[in-house]
Amino acid sequence: STRMTLTGTATVGSTWNVEITGIEKMEASTAGVTEAAAPSFTATTATFNVELAQPGDKAVYQVTVENKGTITAKLSDIVSTLDDSKDSKDALTLSVTGVEENAVLEAGKTHVFTMTAEYKETAQNDLAPANGDKEVITVTLDYDQN
Repeated sequence: STRMTLTGTATVGSTWNVEITGIEKMEASTAGVTEAAAPSFTATTATFNVELAQPGDKAVYQVTVENKGTITAKLSDIVSTLDDSKDSKDALTLSVTGVEENAVLEAGKTHVFTMTAEYKETAQNDLAPANGDKEVITVTLDYDQN
């Protein structure tokens, strides 16, 4: 009788590393916008804090997401969440443009998109928020392996 032993080794040679690499205020922001704090980012978050003085004001930021890994990624979901505990009468909106769900992000490439916070033109008279009212709006981008 003969006993044979076969041994194999497999090594994973790929990396997953999709992260935010920048945020900057754009020229398209209106004159009535004041930054309460400088925009900031980590690998997984981008934050800006602005004061909008009157209806029609908007703050526009460019955000960059980079695939620093070796695995192709896909933007599977974009979710906006409004913190309803604030009482601003829904006077503010946040929009994301320049990237869409199912967009593919190849290794070594970037997605550059725009986030706009806007004081609605219609937020006047009875619909106007009180001075100092705030809304916290969170946008979540879910990237998965493609």
